[in-house]
Amino acid sequence: MTLGRNSAARALASLAAITLASACLVACGTSTPSAPTAAGSDLRIAIPTVAPPYSGSSQAIDAMRITSNIFDPLIVRNQTTGKLTPGLATAWKQVSPTVTDLTIRRGVTFQDGTPMTADDVAFTLSSQRLWGPKAIEPSALASTFSGVVVKNADTVEITTAQPDPALLDRLASQIGFVVPKAYLEKVGLQQFGVHPIGTGPYQSQSVQPGQEVVLTANKNYWGPKPTYQTLTFKQVSDVTARISGLATGQYDIATSIPPDQSQQVKSNGQLLVSTPVNNVLQLAFMTNQLGKPTSDPKVRRAMLLAVDRQGIAASLWNGQATVYDGFNLPAFDGFYNRAIPVAQQNLAEAKSLLASAGYHGQPIDLQYIGNYYPNLDQALQVMLPMWKQAGLNVTLDPVANYTLLNYKKLNAYATSSNLQLGNDPTSPIYTDWLSSKATFVKSGRYVPSAAMSEAGTVLATSTNQAERAKAFDTIARLWTTEVPSIDIWRPVEIDGVRDGVHFTPDPRYWMRFAPLPGS
Repeated sequence: MTLGRNSAARALASLAAITLASACLVACGTSTPSAPTAAGSDLRIAIPTVAPPYSGSSQAIDAMRITSNIFDPLIVRNQTTGKLTPGLATAWKQVSPTVTDLTIRRGVTFQDGTPMTADDVAFTLSSQRLWGPKAIEPSALASTFSGVVVKNADTVEITTAQPDPALLDRLASQIGFVVPKAYLEKVGLQQFGVHPIGTGPYQSQSVQPGQEVVLTANKNYWGPKPTYQTLTFKQVSDVTARISGLATGQYDIATSIPPDQSQQVKSNGQLLVSTPVNNVLQLAFMTNQLGKPTSDPKVRRAMLLAVDRQGIAASLWNGQATVYDGFNLPAFDGFYNRAIPVAQQNLAEAKSLLASAGYHGQPIDLQYIGNYYPNLDQALQVMLPMWKQAGLNVTLDPVANYTLLNYKKLNAYATSSNLQLGNDPTSPIYTDWLSSKATFVKSGRYVPSAAMSEAGTVLATSTNQAERAKAFDTIARLWTTEVPSIDIWRPVEIDGVRDGVHFTPDPRYWMRFAPLPGS
């Protein structure tokens, strides 16, 4: 085990030195600093990509950075305390196990001046928009909904197909960002993405996909006032250019700084802020391929035990990223069980499992999107000799994008699961992995065991917290024996911030520059 970790550290240190040196060629340049940004005026943010800020159901990281300023959620989750407080809904009442009433806030207007009504809220959560067979913005976060109606001018009634203990958390996510029904239906989703209208603290001034989005303060905002007058989100795909622009004063915040280049930001006299993000990077297995090596849980567990995930994560993320199994994460407060051990590298056990499985070097094709997930390419290069040492014949098979993943050929693939419901593990455990509607299950890539499915149903439908916690515990323990995936790490978002700018990163990738109501 020690040998694997030291080898990983040496390989990764060499990579880091090369990358850092190339970064300095740009970041240590002699450009003249631009005028500093004063609090209360303009803020300039460099992000990797600028896509149209589609409405609240969008899950793209950079879109969410922008969207969180344009829209307000129905319910607000305080990221420090985890407490749910009123947003555009001032109250909620569970009428029956499957029916919940929302009281809608009065006196709120959209950024074009039209009043927000219960009709807008009902449309936002409707089958037409989110969960019906022809939904224009389908979202797994609305998969339990079976009816949304206006009960009266102040009340919207939500019916779910089953008891849903995570309903309020769903309404605090991006699907709870209220959109104007008449305007969206008039212009269509594509045009709405370029000219979005919400109730949030900032409104869209200009959107140039691939270049920049400019937002201005909403003078008629109903909640706490915006911190800045103007927000400019600039697309700067090259990380060295983001670091350079931060150093010269061109940008006030530079997002997504790789750990091996964070020291350069400090050397330039700028600040670094970081947070674990609501995401888990994974190597998922095709468990449905009868006769293939990865259809055997012994082979999958051998692949897990062959690699030193902890050593690799520590080297690549400077000790900031964490490694867990089966979504047993501290972020899931009230569910997380620290008594469940995280699998460690054990070559002897890996070899024993392979022998028991009758594995004799059959090829295992692992596909992934090259240079897409931060640090994954480097991690896989270090894992490859570890798998080989255990006797596993793994082939790394990079592709350019998701559409090129060949599920008929590959045996494992890199993916990630988002923690979209705050501290409730229903997402991603049930919505992504164990529900009959989950992508992995519907596509046939993953076939949950009966025990896993049963525990997933209890987690997603029981209103008894003790029952849910027990089901979560069962899933976490099964994950390390059945191994549907190898959980690589929970990534960290690292942002460079100019001195004098106060910014706290959000694990949801929200970059909201106005206090959330009730926070």
